[in-house]
Amino acid sequence: MTSTPFCGNATPVLVLSEFEEWLPENSMQLVARELNHSETVFVRRRPSSTPNIYDIRFFTPYAEEPFCGHGMLGAAHALHLSTGLTTFEFVTITGIETGASVSTTSQTWANDEDTVSVSMQFPASPVVDRLQPPLHVKERFATALGIDETDIWYIGMNDLMDVVLELNPEIDFSAEAMAIDAVALLRASPPGTRSQVITSSWAFDKDVDFAKRVFAYGSEGSCHCFIPCYGESCW
Repeated sequence: MTSTPFCGNATPVLVLSEFEEWLPENSMQLVARELNHSETVFVRRRPSSTPNIYDIRFFTPYAEEPFCGHGMLGAAHALHLSTGLTTFEFVTITGIETGASVSTTSQTWANDEDTVSVSMQFPASPVVDRLQPPLHVKERFATALGIDETDIWYIGMNDLMDVVLELNPEIDFSAEAMAIDAVALLRASPPGTRSQVITSSWAFDKDVDFAKRVFAYGSEGSCHCFIPCYGESCW
């Protein structure tokens, strides 16, 4: 979201509420490939439902994804502009039920334009599998991060196929302090991994609960489905 044209994390949103059925999957995939953004979102109001309940689907240029945070944000904003509604319920292709609410605040410093805020509900998808890789796999993760193996405190995965790497909270893994080999990180991960999430209770600000870096090959937003509940139990 940005007030500057062609900036920000652009998300095309196609509203298909006039269609009785979804477009064929290959058609939606071709549209996403043509638009070539990280995610293209398709929404369709549920027939015979209240006006604010929508089915939602997310496509990268290469594949459909089960969940996308910034795609849902874009959909809520687009639907707010087209319908005037302020609350929305979404159902994903895998049956995840979530929602978003939109509010606007006038900001004189922002060229007299309204600032749009979107509050979103994320489903909980906690880390369910503690990975017990062979020692050389942990070594490969450490090499990709450029740190010692002992500074990787936990390796796990949730049901959305996000790998979580919890590091020693004394480690500054900000982009300025740590150069990460993303290709090596991917090669160290189990088949089917959608993203690697590097996290810990380390933070650059006392008002921040945790820090994270995400290397995503699907959708980054899904990491917010497990980091808060992971941190609640571990930090």
